[in-house]
Amino acid sequence: MRIFEMRVLTRKFSAALLLGFLLVFSAGMSFGDARADGFQRIKTQAEFLSLVGKSDLKNLGVTLQVRPNGSIRGNAFGRSVTGAWTWKDGYFCRSMSWGSTEFKLNCQTVGLMANTLRFTADQGKGDTADLRIR
Repeated sequence: MRIFEMRVLTRKFSAALLLGFLLVFSAGMSFGDARADGFQRIKTQAEFLSLVGKSDLKNLGVTLQVRPNGSIRGNAFGRSVTGAWTWKDGYFCRSMSWGSTEFKLNCQTVGLMANTLRFTADQGKGDTADLRIR
């Protein structure tokens, strides 16, 4: 395989990986409830803020800040991520943008295991995204 072809495949793979991650965090990778695999459900906004208040949330190519003022900021594979969040009835509810792509409001369960948060879309019934607290 020529170098040019390898670069094209690498870019396509990176783009697909990013889109998959953003869909998970924004709308929903499916494996059910936040308690699965040893994750303990975060039930209150105070618990959630004690974990993310001044930390970054990271995964491959993604760095996000979820701030107490209700904002989401960061970058994912070279594009800006912005959004807003609230805590409602035990769920993390957020809307986000990645570059020019908009992700509608989705309320998610949040689980914690060690230094990893698991966000599960659709009130705990959808896809999941794991982000390390740094």
